[in-house]
Amino acid sequence: MNAYQRARILLLVASVTCGVVFWWMARSFGFPLAPGLCGSLALHPGGAGFFLAVAATFFASVAVGTVLAGVIRFNAGLVAACVGLAALSVRGGDIRQVLFGSVDTLGGSEIFKRLAVETVLLAMLIGCGWTVLKWLHLRGLIVDREGDPAIANKDIPSRNEGISLPVQTLVTGYCLLVLMASEAKFQGIFAVGISSLVGGIIAQYLFPTPSNGCYWLPPLMVGVIGYVLAYFNPTGVNIGELTGRFAALGRPVPLDYAGSGVAAAIIGHWLARAWQRGT
Repeated sequence: MNAYQRARILLLVASVTCGVVFWWMARSFGFPLAPGLCGSLALHPGGAGFFLAVAATFFASVAVGTVLAGVIRFNAGLVAACVGLAALSVRGGDIRQVLFGSVDTLGGSEIFKRLAVETVLLAMLIGCGWTVLKWLHLRGLIVDREGDPAIANKDIPSRNEGISLPVQTLVTGYCLLVLMASEAKFQGIFAVGISSLVGGIIAQYLFPTPSNGCYWLPPLMVGVIGYVLAYFNPTGVNIGELTGRFAALGRPVPLDYAGSGVAAAIIGHWLARAWQRGT
């Protein structure tokens, strides 16, 4: 078994482990009250207490994933934890059930305000995990196969990240507009994942960024933009089928953006970076 095969197995084991942990947590806290009928953390009756349980599970998953797969890349634990969030999304269901379950009590526009806030909170959660891993990596407490980050990133212009992130956001959003044709659950997971993967690869090819850059953020930015646009144009919300030019961006639930979106964006950066370095 070569190093590439070992890396894939380690990442797979870490991801499956985190997925199981999140699934167990969701069952324990009754998310959702009936499987498949509410994919939004913001609308769960557990409120802040449930979000804290999600946060604790996320950080525990980052730690477990780092122990299992941190030798691949310093942020492999974050990928595994985001796969766990994707498992939580599968259990929760699609956007139609979110709309049906809350349109009468909240109104069409208010739903998307809450989804945007939920996405921001998930971004903050992931950002905290990323910051801790980056700190550990810079101080040599996590050593991956790229070695010293100061050496690995020395030839990358610092200005690139300011250009790469908007490009990655635009590419991810455009791909999602093409791929997200309905509110179906697995279409949401895969459309967000594929769009984020393509966005990560293209942005890294055009404007290379450091291994510890913020390339995990664009999928979440697309989600917030999509919900803001849906807030101002909630056409079709009463029947659970969003319509309009940018409706596709409002069809995934926040856990799709935070789960398959972030995981795929990071992997896209890994792939493009490895191809550029010839490793």
